[in-house]
Amino acid sequence: MNVERAPAFYAAFDNKTAIAEVRPSRGSRVVVGGFTTTRKLKIFDFTSLAKNSAPYFSIWSEDFVDRSRIGAKRIDLTAQLVQHPQATCLVRARGDSMRDAGIFDGDVLVVDKAVTAKNGHVVVAVIDGEFVCKQLQLRAGRMKLKAANPSYPDIVPKDGQVVEVWGVVTASIKTMPV
Repeated sequence: MNVERAPAFYAAFDNKTAIAEVRPSRGSRVVVGGFTTTRKLKIFDFTSLAKNSAPYFSIWSEDFVDRSRIGAKRIDLTAQLVQHPQATCLVRARGDSMRDAGIFDGDVLVVDKAVTAKNGHVVVAVIDGEFVCKQLQLRAGRMKLKAANPSYPDIVPKDGQVVEVWGVVTASIKTMPV
């Protein structure tokens, strides 16, 4: 999650409290923490997409394709990807620990904090102040965060270690090389 000396902002919970990444990193670790601002933050509201801008995405040029002939319709990405607008944010994936789940470095993850995390869900969790994206496994009252790449170890919280499931990944948006 680290880009040398570049600021990173992840989420705002209200107009004064936010989560950001502290850079540069400490060795191979990225420090993430909450902070309170002295000025109001602008909160991104997914519902405003439909009101204030073109909410539709069309790959079909009206000049070259008769959409009615092929059954193509405009797609409202907000309606497709966001179930709970006030509890949803976008997070950019870094690394390849979830590659076998189809999540690759640079993908944009749609994370919904209103969805109750269940066994098998891909989640964003906070462990020791660091955000991780892993598959949640719950067995016999124990939690394990499983990597989807055999090169990475699973995370099994130690007794007393605080782990917070921050949200459930509901979609992954790919960026294709051009």
